[in-house]
Amino acid sequence: MNPLTRLTEWFERRYTKQALAQLVVVLVALLLLTQGFFVWYFASVGLSMGTTGYNNDDRTVVIDQSAVERIEGGYDPNHEEGWCLYGTKNSTHIRVTEVVQAQTLFKRSDRIAFTCVPETAGQVAAGKNPRLVGNVHSHVDHNESRLSRLDILLLGRVSPVVSVMGVYTERDGVEFFTTESLRDPLKKEVTGESRAIETP
Repeated sequence: MNPLTRLTEWFERRYTKQALAQLVVVLVALLLLTQGFFVWYFASVGLSMGTTGYNNDDRTVVIDQSAVERIEGGYDPNHEEGWCLYGTKNSTHIRVTEVVQAQTLFKRSDRIAFTCVPETAGQVAAGKNPRLVGNVHSHVDHNESRLSRLDILLLGRVSPVVSVMGVYTERDGVEFFTTESLRDPLKKEVTGESRAIETP
């Protein structure tokens, strides 16, 4: 007997025709949604990689001193740490209004993995800004806050979701990069209680 016929008969015994019709509609809708997501994601990655550059992004990252201190306070000299950045963005500025330390999937002295999904859900639940604009991770035992080769590859993959990737080192502080500016960090303006500091 044909296995497909057995499966069809099992469904007919278990569900009414109306329930089967509803199940088919739901499955088709899920198929269309997932296909649409994959088309959007890969098209976005392609567009992002097409605009990849090394010093073309002239936007400024504006971040509060308290947010910078949150990154500095979460640094660990033994393994990399990660932070999720929430805020707003436009054609001239990326404004970071909140920094949340990331729940990591794993972390080592030379690598870290996190998604910012639980942090974003927490932002929604708390009624705070859930708009993820980027992330930061630390580099242990580095003197310069620059993207590694792996960071550049990862930024290309996550660019449909995040606009900016930051790198923090204890000596150099936090610097921010985009797919349009991979080598030189974006201009940064630190505001807040301390005197505003602007870096070129």
